[in-house]
Amino acid sequence: MRGCAAESDKGSVCAIIDHVTPFDTMSRAVGTDIKRGLVLFTFLMVVYAANGDYLPGNDAKGNLYVAVNLLNHRALSFAPRDFPFMFTWKYKDQAAINKNAPLSELIRSGVVEVDQPSYYLARGAREGVYVSAFGFGSGMVAVPAFALLKLSGRDPASHLAYLWYGGKVVASTLVAASAVLVFLAAAEFCATGSALLIALAYGLGTSVWSISSQTLWQHGANEFFLALGALFLIRSRHRQHTSVLWCGAALASAVLCRATSMAVVLAIGAYLLIVDRRAFPKFVLGGLPFAVALLVYNWHYLGSPFSFGETGAGGAQIALAKTGRPELWQTPLLEGALGLLVSPSRGLFVFSPFLVLGLPSFYRLFRDARFRVLIPLIAGAVGMMLIAFKWFDWWGGWCFGYRPLVDTMPLVILLFIPIISGILARPVLRAIFVLLLLWSIGAQVIGAYAYDLTEWNGGHHRPPLYEVTLGDRTTYLLTANDDRDALRQVRGLEAISLIQKREDIDRPEFRYRLWSVSDSQLIYYFHNFRASRRAKEELIETHLKYP
Repeated sequence: MRGCAAESDKGSVCAIIDHVTPFDTMSRAVGTDIKRGLVLFTFLMVVYAANGDYLPGNDAKGNLYVAVNLLNHRALSFAPRDFPFMFTWKYKDQAAINKNAPLSELIRSGVVEVDQPSYYLARGAREGVYVSAFGFGSGMVAVPAFALLKLSGRDPASHLAYLWYGGKVVASTLVAASAVLVFLAAAEFCATGSALLIALAYGLGTSVWSISSQTLWQHGANEFFLALGALFLIRSRHRQHTSVLWCGAALASAVLCRATSMAVVLAIGAYLLIVDRRAFPKFVLGGLPFAVALLVYNWHYLGSPFSFGETGAGGAQIALAKTGRPELWQTPLLEGALGLLVSPSRGLFVFSPFLVLGLPSFYRLFRDARFRVLIPLIAGAVGMMLIAFKWFDWWGGWCFGYRPLVDTMPLVILLFIPIISGILARPVLRAIFVLLLLWSIGAQVIGAYAYDLTEWNGGHHRPPLYEVTLGDRTTYLLTANDDRDALRQVRGLEAISLIQKREDIDRPEFRYRLWSVSDSQLIYYFHNFRASRRAKEELIETHLKYP
């Protein structure tokens, strides 16, 4: 404590101050930060729920039904009899076809057998075993919430609205909680106002709002555990023994949700080996139970400790369908990087351009020893990005914005810690930051309210194309308003086939649309906000009728 100005003060002010220990001061500061964190959490939960809907899509279905399966069947693998809608079926004997019989009856009678699992399932190493292609981590996180719904009589297994909206609540909770963790991490270095600004920029200005919070992808749980691991690593500067242990546990949990988070584990492991080798065993010990669980799961269900659903035969089949090649890591690094950073319909710096201002922070990280603990966190985020750049569908299939990079946001936002005070202190920089952040928030509003999954990605907003094959086997494409218009245009030609095609971005010949400015995702949804909003509502209405 600083000394008193005069000896006479000791009987009054300093006598009181001397009884206030650093621990007391720290406790009050932590308590205040927690209160502010709760306000931040509540605010973000309201924002994420304000659109009143969720983002439908099969990518989340595996996670949702992992929780349902654990609750109702005590299993991590999916039995086709229990989840017939996850499979396509075929008759064992074509002579026994009965088109009028319901599928459940055909399954019970043994007339049909599994043809193919849905893409979000992976075939296990043993016959008849299927697991989620996206792992089991995110689904397990949802188990407590789904158990409460089931106890209240709102079983997600039999009520699709409770399944999908319950999943959204879990996802929003995880994302809002990750923003609180970002705030607490930033508060270790910054003034409270600056830390709150960083957390709000993360929670509102990145796609954790428009993507991660809107349904139970892998992303929400992964972002929560990455942010938790980052906070523990930062706090390990002062509380080495326990914080490093919990950092390992948090990051290993992130790997259970999304295997690409292993890049962060490796970066922090290397950092600890260089900076503090005594802390490294604690880091490993914290993550060991989760690592063993993952390896045993992979070995038991997929045949090898190092097999993952996304990299198995199913992944190769999807790669072949989308690109014409089965290799999973086929994208040229520069193409994937440019696509996910600056392309008009997938670019990180298009949908969240304020993040550009964080790039100069790389210099500060290495120059200022106070911030060096952030280096492995940023290095891990870069590693995750490199994986996304090389993946066969770098554009993430049918999605909004830079979904393949969204998991890195709790770490990328930490770049603002060393420079936020400098940005706010300079009027020009502050104005640029505010304008770019407002753009970013606006982009997330569009995604949360108007993105309808199919219209832009599937090319349904554009007149359909028709592939015409002539008698000499030459083909060409024509644009028509509908089938009747297409038939009128080919009348008189020796056409032997006429096939409608939509400008689906998953088809190689239409992938150029990802780079189009005039046909960009943001521009389309901005100009067609109300119509797209209605289309999303109609899609959800249909989505809730069928599992």
